[in-house]
Amino acid sequence: MCNKINITPKLAIEGEDRTLGAVLLGAPYSRKREMVMLPMIQQDIQSKPLMGVAVFDADGIPTQATARCAREVGRPYVLLDPRLEGCPFFNPLVGNENEVFEDLRIVVSEYLSDLSPSLRALNESLLSNAVKVLKRLDKAEGVDGKYATFININTVLQNPGQKGRALVSKFGQMKASSDAEWQENVDIASWFINEYYAERSKPFEQTACLRLLLGKLISEPHLRTVLNPDFDKGQVSEVDFDRLVSDNCVICVSAAKPTLGSLSRFFGLLALLKYRRPMIRMGEPRRARVLYVDEFQEFAAPELVDLFTYAYRSKLAATISLQSWNQVDRGGVLYKQTKETLASNLRNALIFAGASKEDAWRYAERLGDADYQEPKDIANTILGLNLKCFGHSLMCQGSPQRFGAAKAGEDVLSGPTVFHDPLAEKPRVYDDLAGKPLVDDDDLL
Repeated sequence: MCNKINITPKLAIEGEDRTLGAVLLGAPYSRKREMVMLPMIQQDIQSKPLMGVAVFDADGIPTQATARCAREVGRPYVLLDPRLEGCPFFNPLVGNENEVFEDLRIVVSEYLSDLSPSLRALNESLLSNAVKVLKRLDKAEGVDGKYATFININTVLQNPGQKGRALVSKFGQMKASSDAEWQENVDIASWFINEYYAERSKPFEQTACLRLLLGKLISEPHLRTVLNPDFDKGQVSEVDFDRLVSDNCVICVSAAKPTLGSLSRFFGLLALLKYRRPMIRMGEPRRARVLYVDEFQEFAAPELVDLFTYAYRSKLAATISLQSWNQVDRGGVLYKQTKETLASNLRNALIFAGASKEDAWRYAERLGDADYQEPKDIANTILGLNLKCFGHSLMCQGSPQRFGAAKAGEDVLSGPTVFHDPLAEKPRVYDDLAGKPLVDDDDLL
């Protein structure tokens, strides 16, 4: 099971209760990650070397600190931050065709939310056809990632110098694994040639938003390099989340928002969806793992809910930090449901200075019912928190404990912390030289 985690010398969450999830809530200036999240990560890396650890953030500070901690204790790790020189290649189009498209559709739909349902469906259909063209060209040659890159998706969509048409024509002439697939290939190629690439094409005109997004993606220099390994130069995707999760590697992924801007959500959410895949489909027995997502509002999507709601069953101890639950709600019924579901399922709550009035009352009403305290008193305590303390309601053997406040800034660890001065890490990819994963019976159900 997960290890016991110390929040302060007198405050801790037991291993089984950690799989009920935790949320750190408070304003950016509340120092919630410095006081609580980073020491939690350090304890997880140091205390149980066979437990998988994954850290996602928006600005690179927690991930670089985590990578440094893993390096100092000799644990294999991967640091995926597009801003860093030598960042490992990560091609999200490598893998199962259906999974590749579904993850890509989820992320792209975030940028097409203002379109009407019919136009959104047309854009998604175009994306699906482009992915099938490139993935099946790869399959025909027995490779993965030669044709399937974002640069080639953009080529199919933009058709510069008739290069897109050439790829589609090659696709339409190749053999297929079944009659049904062959017929689908013929239909897709015909649609591109006769409708999409036609003069004054209506489908081409109505999918400008998708082409604009793909154009921005391959124009951003960091993402163009990291997301598009050149197969002809011997470059391959080095980040395989299935293997990293299976081998209990320390996974550090930064969405690099200060550099990538609006594209940081594209990169960060796509990486988190790739991490979600092996976590959801893994069979028994399951090894305990921990996940941290700093500034969760930058990654939130309805499709991630099952990663947290099934965490107890999958032995995943998930901890997120955010400024306000309202930031998770990006509009629409699905996002409202996402906010409410996550707020209800992340049972360990640590609330810091600057929490919103709505969030204060959310927890006051829930916790007041649980331990017979007056909700008004709890809300006033939360709203009155300063930088020297934080409120908490933790689980103990599956039951919520009485709401209380703890002094912040106390030393949690007996030894020196490695997080006092995060260094820019040289990215490193876990490989066979790092050692084979061991089997620890205590980690298995």
